Amino acid sequence: MKEKILNLWNKVLDYCIGEKCEHCGSRSTHRQYNYTRGYNEMCRQAIGDRGIFCYKCFKVSWDRPYEEYVKTLPEWCRGYPNA
Repeated sequence: MKEKILNLWNKVLDYCIGEKCEHCGSRSTHRQYNYTRGYNEMCRQAIGDRGIFCYKCFKVSWDRPYEEYVKTLPEWCRGYPNA
């Protein structure tokens, strides 16, 4: 029961203050889709993925792991493993 209340409290904090950065723990973050994570060779343009950007440490915490992201890309696109 205590764990459910704690999870609910964390969700309320995420909604009101902002989600926590998994790198530094700051709540000064912004969730967005278009963070560059790969390159489209055919169109010669960047392709993005969804993640949370931290304004304190300037890192992106991705919603899905790199291996899962690469599986969804067509053959003419390549991912950036260190993005």
